[in-house]
Amino acid sequence: MINEALLVASLFFPRISLLVAYVSGLIPFNTVPFIGDFALTVLFPRVLMLIYIYQNQGIDGWFVIHLIFLLIFWGGGSSATISKAND
Repeated sequence: MINEALLVASLFFPRISLLVAYVSGLIPFNTVPFIGDFALTVLFPRVLMLIYIYQNQGIDGWFVIHLIFLLIFWGGGSSATISKAND
């Protein structure tokens, strides 16, 4: 079972909450090798949280909430600007 504080904190601060969980020993059971844990924590922490939730709880409410946040943050953030030079 995943600690509820980790689930809530990882919605808003996934990388920081995973690092705190590693230090405090609250990482849930998973089959991801350590190098995969480290790489995903650095590069894609929301994907790692989805893996943890799926392996421990299956597709439930927390999985769906984290998936929605993943889609919002990956789809909503863009650095592209609209140029009005041709007007």
